[in-house]
Amino acid sequence: MDRREFLTAFAVVGAGSLLRAQGPGLLGSATVRADWLARHTEPILDPALPIIDPHHHLWIRPVSRDMPDDLLSDLNSGHNIVAIVYV
Repeated sequence: MDRREFLTAFAVVGAGSLLRAQGPGLLGSATVRADWLARHTEPILDPALPIIDPHHHLWIRPVSRDMPDDLLSDLNSGHNIVAIVYV
């Protein structure tokens, strides 16, 4: 298991604990609009540069969410993210 796979597995476990603690039905109607996010993209300046993301949150709130699929999207954005800190 490489670092990315470990971090993904760790995030999924943490998210599962969060979901059990929060209970069902807390997402409401809030979603991230992919079409809105895609309106602007920036080039990756140095794709070989190793990056340690100083933190990442996983949450479900009535007006927003940030879950493992969002984390995976960030990790697979083309940057060389080698580690994150889960908060």
